[in-house]
Amino acid sequence: MRLKLRFAAQIPCLNRTSPPADVNWSSGFAGAHAISPADASVEEAPRNGDLETAKQFGKRVAELARKLS
Repeated sequence: MRLKLRFAAQIPCLNRTSPPADVNWSSGFAGAHAISPADASVEEAPRNGDLETAKQFGKRVAELARKLS
């Protein structure tokens, strides 16, 4: 049980101090994705944290592709 609690504390969206604007707020691990409230308008979504996460993910993928080519 201790391991589960420790892991859960590391997921940003499970902490009250982490806002949706944080990078990887939703703790995605299988690629870039975004979470938006169901009532959000097109102007409100995706959130800035999700956009920054996607940019950083893209940069890492590009760096890996460069190394492998």
